[in-house]
Amino acid sequence: MAYRYRRTILTPEIKKILEKAEAERRISERKYSNMLRKMVREIQKLMGNATSMTVAMKELNAYMNSADFKRFARLASERMATNSAAGIHRTWKEAAKASGRGKDIYKAISKELTGTATGRAVQDIVYRNSLLIKTVPHNVAEDLSKTANEMTRRGLRWEDISAEIQEKCVGLAKHEVNRIARTESAKATTALLQARCQDVGVDWYIWGSCKDERVRDSHKFMEGIVCRWSDPPNPEALSGKGQIRNSYHPGGVYNCRCVALPITDVRLMSFPCRVHVSGKLVTIRTEAEFRKKFLGDGE
Repeated sequence: MAYRYRRTILTPEIKKILEKAEAERRISERKYSNMLRKMVREIQKLMGNATSMTVAMKELNAYMNSADFKRFARLASERMATNSAAGIHRTWKEAAKASGRGKDIYKAISKELTGTATGRAVQDIVYRNSLLIKTVPHNVAEDLSKTANEMTRRGLRWEDISAEIQEKCVGLAKHEVNRIARTESAKATTALLQARCQDVGVDWYIWGSCKDERVRDSHKFMEGIVCRWSDPPNPEALSGKGQIRNSYHPGGVYNCRCVALPITDVRLMSFPCRVHVSGKLVTIRTEAEFRKKFLGDGE
């Protein structure tokens, strides 16, 4: 049975931008996953050519430490960061059209990345993801070694072992690749979006989920809640659902496909709405009340 979402307090303009943001994130994830699958094919090739488990592990170790693999990890990370940044650029163009902050936002997305919060976020994404990619062959080698040792103790020959670990190798590598692509593309999108907001002084956003059966209960609960970059929420604690983690923004936890929509213009919000403040939810009934409580207007 489909999950019944509570009435989402999003204007049509904001819904459109949220849909655009999710579409861009999916594109970035798919491109990243496709590139990482090149690594899967290389690992599969190494395993297929090996004449023993010792040779297989030696080949995998050589691959992990090769200059070509290190360049690949760097290039894949750079492309993912670039694709994420480009997607946010296009999404913010939509937001600029629908808000009174268009001029400020246009200037921000036209800046060179060097010296900006966005630029620093890109560098961090590239560095972190390069390290993650390098763990894939190591994790695969560790699991395959355990499997091969167990099969050897059972008295199986290498020919029999080889066929099974080749199949398992592909499954393990693909699992690692999918996990990295899904989680890290979402984290990258959020980090870049937060950095871009920081560049233009936008501190508020609306939490949006994918609204399907795969969305965890705590994130269904967060749908439409207004949050602050400087005050991340804790969805599990707020909803009472799921294992309690540290506070985080949309996309900030494994397999999260939620997105954040920056509030570039309060006039695009719909009231009443729920607002996260220091670990609690408060109901704000009018635009004037929101401006007075959180933006300092009317004081």
